[in-house]
Amino acid sequence: MVRAKITEDLNFIEMSKAVAAETGWSQADAQQAVQAVVDITGRALAAGFKVKLPNAFTLEPSRRRVPAGALGGRVKRSHYERTVRFHLNGRLLEAVRSGHKVTTLKKSGKTV
Repeated sequence: MVRAKITEDLNFIEMSKAVAAETGWSQADAQQAVQAVVDITGRALAAGFKVKLPNAFTLEPSRRRVPAGALGGRVKRSHYERTVRFHLNGRLLEAVRSGHKVTTLKKSGKTV
């Protein structure tokens, strides 16, 4: 059952409130959980590892070339900078493409 109703863009506080509503945890516990996920994801990406969440998305460290003359000429010579690629996959990709409201991304998930 969906307990958290998403009615606006989510920032850290709104995400924590939604996690608390969905799990029945206190808001303080939910904030710790959200912060832990952000911290662990950041450390993994910084170390060069992918973060894969089945039926949701993959975050992958990458590099992109910044050509000389970029940013209005402020870049004097071309170089590579680290970045992160975001790939939707599985049920989340299907849900985004279809535009259906999804109650869960679990295998037995149902659309509303």
